[in-house]
Amino acid sequence: MKVMTFVDNSNLYKEIRSKYGEDIKLDYKKLKQYIESVCLDGYHCDLTIIHNVYASERKVGGTPQSSFYKKLQYIGYNVKIFELHEVKSGVFTEDGIVDIALSVDMAIGAARDFYDVALLVAGDGGYAYLADAIRANGKIVDVLFSESGVSDELRRRAHYFIPIDSEVVSKIKLENTHEEPKITK
Repeated sequence: MKVMTFVDNSNLYKEIRSKYGEDIKLDYKKLKQYIESVCLDGYHCDLTIIHNVYASERKVGGTPQSSFYKKLQYIGYNVKIFELHEVKSGVFTEDGIVDIALSVDMAIGAARDFYDVALLVAGDGGYAYLADAIRANGKIVDVLFSESGVSDELRRRAHYFIPIDSEVVSKIKLENTHEEPKITK
C-alpha cells in the first residue's frame, strides 16, 4: 500500500503553538516516525510512505527557516516552499498558495495513482472539498490534526481521523527547544 502525507506546515505550526504554547517546537523526525507507526498500525501491511511538507517564507532561501527546510529534506521529506507576498509595508501573506499547491499535488497524485492513502496533516475546512475529490478517485483520505482545531466538515469527510492530543505532542515535540533539530537517518 502506498501512503502519501501532505503536511500544511503553517497550519500545523499555528495549531500546536496556540494549543500547547508559543515555546513548543516539533521534532519532524519524530513526527515522521509517529506517522509511520500510525500507518503501520492502521493498515497492517507493507507500506511505501512518501512525506511532503508545504511551507512559506518571506524570501525563499534567504531566511533562518531555509536551513530548517533543508534539514527536513535530509530527514526524508519532500519540501515545497513558496514565497510570501508583501501586501503592505511589513505585512506578508501566503495568499493561499500553500493550500493550493498541496491540493493540486494531492489531486494529481490521486489521478495518477501515486498513492492509495492520502494522510492530510491539516485542519482547514477548505480541504473538505479536496477530500471529497480524492475519495471520488477511489482513494482513502485520513486526517491527522488536533481535535479542537480540525474543521467539522473536513473531519466528516475523512475516512479516519487521527487526533493530535497532548500524548502525541509529548512524543513528537523537540526536547530542547533552544537547539535546532538534530538530523540523523
